[in-house]
Amino acid sequence: MLTDCYFVLGVSPDASLTQIKRAYKRALKKLDAAPPGSDAHSRFMQIKDAYETLSNSSRRLDHNRMLIDSGSESEMDDGLFDSAFELLSGFERYSPSHDEIRETIEQNFTQQHLPKSMAQRELTVEVMMTPEQAARGGSVPIDFPVADVCHSCNGTGVSGFYLCDDCGGQGIDWISKRIDVLIPAHANDGTNIPVSLKPFGVSNLFLNVLVRIAAMSEQA
Repeated sequence: MLTDCYFVLGVSPDASLTQIKRAYKRALKKLDAAPPGSDAHSRFMQIKDAYETLSNSSRRLDHNRMLIDSGSESEMDDGLFDSAFELLSGFERYSPSHDEIRETIEQNFTQQHLPKSMAQRELTVEVMMTPEQAARGGSVPIDFPVADVCHSCNGTGVSGFYLCDDCGGQGIDWISKRIDVLIPAHANDGTNIPVSLKPFGVSNLFLNVLVRIAAMSEQA
């Protein structure tokens, strides 16, 4: 049976990283204060695993998916929108700009890598939903662009003085990969959902999905 890490730490599905860290410390203190017992070690490992899962954005996303599949989060309906959002065209606001996003993503697949010491940039997109959608919770599909770089020319499009025969001078072919961002049930206006892009080969950028609830936004 799947262990609900949120239940183990006593936090809600939209808990921030700070709240998760505090809950982890509280859980360890309670464990230290509990009478000695044979299950102390297993309980410690359960708390430790829950914290490591929820404090890692990629593992947390996988955990949320498994909760939905297992039915543990019965309020969450997988699929809030009829179609996927295109990352570079499906949102009204972008930070950083459209061109900066494309350039930053491309750097992960070509020779123009960022220095290892440079911090990850945050890509923030706003997802507008109705109060009913926010109360229900579920997945928001986003199509993310991934660069398929020609290995013959390393993305330059040329070989010597001529266009690369293998890619016809294109250098890079952009393809889409689907990201299912899970919104917890009863999400509040302004809830942030961090999503790691490392599984897609992008290490210098991470996605931050900002939940905006229509009725609340119109009143602001």
